[in-house]
Amino acid sequence: ADNDRPKYYTSRGMKKNEVLYGLRQAVNTSDAIVVVEGVTDVWRYGPGAVALLGKSVSLRQVKLLNRHFMERPIVIILDRDASDDAKKVQTTILQARRERGDWAPVRICQLPSDSEDPGDCTRDKLHQMVTEVIR
Repeated sequence: ADNDRPKYYTSRGMKKNEVLYGLRQAVNTSDAIVVVEGVTDVWRYGPGAVALLGKSVSLRQVKLLNRHFMERPIVIILDRDASDDAKKVQTTILQARRERGDWAPVRICQLPSDSEDPGDCTRDKLHQMVTEVIR
């Protein structure tokens, strides 16, 4: 069945919960950092987005976010079916930030009703939604 096949293929032995896809490009931006689930969502958003490669955030990924994006807003845009996961990701990142004295916002952005995932939106629409949610 299709459910037995991995969604993404990675290097043998790579621990996907220890990386943020798109980190190198995001570090060179200055606006809000957008956290999405998958690689294709990063491609859709462009520089400034990083992928968790799943619906949850690991402590290692939170450390990467804190190290590289201190005092920058973070906007979480997970797939429509992952609203509970988005709240958990938000809480985990917020707790870690507050422990470091970082009070920058961590917000959740809801997708439009006609979109199941960020890849269903245009790049312009995603950027507009992020701008609105951090205002």
